[in-house]
Amino acid sequence: MALTIGTVVTLGAFGAAIGVTAYNQQWIDEYNQYASAFDYYRTRNIPRAMQLQAQGREHLRVIEDNESLARGLYIAGGIGAAVTLGMLIFWPRETVPASRSALRIHVLPTPGGLAVAGTF
Repeated sequence: MALTIGTVVTLGAFGAAIGVTAYNQQWIDEYNQYASAFDYYRTRNIPRAMQLQAQGREHLRVIEDNESLARGLYIAGGIGAAVTLGMLIFWPRETVPASRSALRIHVLPTPGGLAVAGTF
């Protein structure tokens, strides 16, 4: 059960991190468009350039927030993977007690000698 939970957490965290990274690319593309437009308007239309600069700053803030979120998710996925791998390696395994092993031999005294019985 714990192994299943660890695997789900690991895959979920890595999947969410990849999703946030892909989503963040849209914001980066829009920021690049604003930066290009700002370069064009900065000497031609100063009010429009200021508006583009404000939008670019807002996009940078969102980009940085998304990068922080993705970084945290990658770290959580890494920790989940390490814990899951550690459980695979170090978790105690179920052992079969000697009384339940496949090979059982019983030696019993009988009036005529000894009787050997068992499962092989």
